[in-house]
Amino acid sequence: FDAFLRGPVSLASPAVCGLGTIWDDATGTCRGVGFVAGPNAIPKATSGRYVYTVFGAHNASSLPTITDVMAAKRSEGHAVACHVVEPNPAHVDAVKEFAEHYGCHVHGVALWDEDGSTTLHVTESDDIAASIFASAVHGRSSSVPTSVPAVDVAGWIQEHLRLEDYNYVSMDIEGAEYRVLRRMTQTGMACWLSELHVETHALYAEENWGKWGIDAIIPWLVSGPCGVHAQVYAHYWRDPLVLPQAHEFAVRTGCQHCELLFATVAPDD
Repeated sequence: FDAFLRGPVSLASPAVCGLGTIWDDATGTCRGVGFVAGPNAIPKATSGRYVYTVFGAHNASSLPTITDVMAAKRSEGHAVACHVVEPNPAHVDAVKEFAEHYGCHVHGVALWDEDGSTTLHVTESDDIAASIFASAVHGRSSSVPTSVPAVDVAGWIQEHLRLEDYNYVSMDIEGAEYRVLRRMTQTGMACWLSELHVETHALYAEENWGKWGIDAIIPWLVSGPCGVHAQVYAHYWRDPLVLPQAHEFAVRTGCQHCELLFATVAPDD
């Protein structure tokens, strides 16, 4: 896991600073963002503004949940903002039509751990979310590789979110979450969040099988150091296409009864 967390770090961009720091244009240096909670941590969520961000809107079917929460916050007198990220070209128009009606900014890019482009495997079905993994169980026999722009998630957060806002992020990015979360943690940008809700997909593509154990430590990883309320959702046992992969994983690894894969590590442990 330590090797996974460290990962490949590029210094090509000033937005890429050390753990728990970001680039400050005013001083031309990296400055801390309070990665370790304590008296020297920079206060966050002090503005009273709530910013709701969706990483992976797919066909916009999940957006009403967010817009309902936004409406409730507005009725309480709070300032509210919204960002929606969806890289699938086939879904961007539908997402824009819905999201912009509620004042959300729509970003047609894939969030990743570096700037550039990535290949998205897209199916004709509106019900199947696109994935960067060709072996993803949903639509792998009928997906079409499509090049889309990719943006470093650390730089994206720094550009579009503010530390002083209450930042709520919902992430459902079909297996890309592991490298994206690693990037957010490496750079300290995860600490800009107040809430993080992640759907994990380790068993959806064979390339990610080895990351299954990471699901259990995500709340511990971001909640303990910087007070992010994190919630992880996994639907491995409710998806009939994923169940055979879970069984094959267990057979290959000899992990028939691996309790540690299901025991979430508490933030204070």
